Amino acid sequence: MRSPSDEFEALATISTLGESEREISRRMRMNLLERGADSTPYLIAGSGQGGYDNIIMGPTDRVLEDGDVLIIDTRHHF
Repeated sequence: MRSPSDEFEALATISTLGESEREISRRMRMNLLERGADSTPYLIAGSGQGGYDNIIMGPTDRVLEDGDVLIIDTRHHF
């Protein structure tokens, strides 16, 4: 079983430019559940050029572009 931190490390390989925050977040949640998480009570995400202006948000349908910074924070139970 991979650790939850492995999912964060894998983000660069499971996400691509042109995908939305929502698509990437959904994939991360599914990966956590497939790896044995019982639940993911919350998962936030946000992105923007050079950073983001809020950490309590999304995910939204905003599409990632070159130069964006993506933040994902989640709580999950194993």
